[in-house]
Amino acid sequence: MVITRARHLVATVLVLATGCSTAAESPPEPAGADPSVSASATPSSSPVRDMVGDFPPFPSGGLPRSTARALQAALRHGVLVRPEIRGATASVIVTGEGSWSGAVGRGAHGQVFTPTSRQMTASIGKTITTAAILRLVDEGELGLDDPATDHLPPALASFDLNDASVRDLLGMRGGFGEPDRYWELQGKGVSVKRLLSGLPAPHSAAGETTQYTNVYFVILAAIVEHLTGQPFAEAVLAGVLSDPALKGFRFPLRNALAGDGDEVEVDAATLARWGYELYGGHVVSEAMVREMADFKGEWYGLGTIDMSGDGDLGVPALGHGGGDVSIASRLVVLPEAGVVVAIQASPDLLDPVFEIVPELVDAATRH
Repeated sequence: MVITRARHLVATVLVLATGCSTAAESPPEPAGADPSVSASATPSSSPVRDMVGDFPPFPSGGLPRSTARALQAALRHGVLVRPEIRGATASVIVTGEGSWSGAVGRGAHGQVFTPTSRQMTASIGKTITTAAILRLVDEGELGLDDPATDHLPPALASFDLNDASVRDLLGMRGGFGEPDRYWELQGKGVSVKRLLSGLPAPHSAAGETTQYTNVYFVILAAIVEHLTGQPFAEAVLAGVLSDPALKGFRFPLRNALAGDGDEVEVDAATLARWGYELYGGHVVSEAMVREMADFKGEWYGLGTIDMSGDGDLGVPALGHGGGDVSIASRLVVLPEAGVVVAIQASPDLLDPVFEIVPELVDAATRH
């Protein structure tokens, strides 16, 4: 576990070393980002907000045999022409048609990948925390613009969260950074109170600066625990993940430390299904899904990355990425095309992995 946290920490240092600005008026690149975030995901605006929240019910059955063959061939080709990738699992859903899952090669530890192989979501798990918070908003338990401290458990209420609202934390705009020794302490499984004891002084007013900060989602998970009266894992498994089709998620960490996606595991088919249900409007209200996708010219909405400018997709897209020491994952939803792609590849090289996504989309829509 400590190695995984070190990988995240190194990625943060490398991003900061490139000189990404954190000023509010600067291009919205993910300064201080975790390895799930691509610097290319920074379009000036996105029409995707008005396209989410209205997917039809999940299409039962598989995609046509010709499409399945094309998808498997695209995944195999995508891995073979990129020698830096050892293997990958993937799943594709096409609205109104069906779904497919496949696998090629091996994982970082030599294991043979199969379509049911379970890998880390890493930061894609932040979409689960986001959904849990937004469902509480739907239920009237809190408001997006409430001060986050208003909903913390008493043991955490004294921490200075820079007057950040719930919306600020969901949008990576809290104005404060990671606590001292964040990944080291995460790896030791300390309490959230111990983790927050190292919070640094704010670097900007809340709401002004978009900067990728993992601890915001641990704080949000603590709010979920306080309002539901359950450990985080139990709260989401009984709540936003209660659909039997989403039972592929595993939470080795049961408390709020899992709120940033840490240690959460899932297979590609379940991950794709989660993206379909969440952004299709079947987990939280359509109004809340549109809040997630309201990027306001930034690269990050609420627990969601605008991927419209990523790679060669050429169409509006959104979702999230995740990476740890052994895996790079992407969950990509193309609402206009009605396509959802989940891919998990070894090792943790984000750009080559994302390059496979357009190839899968092309295979899904041409056959």
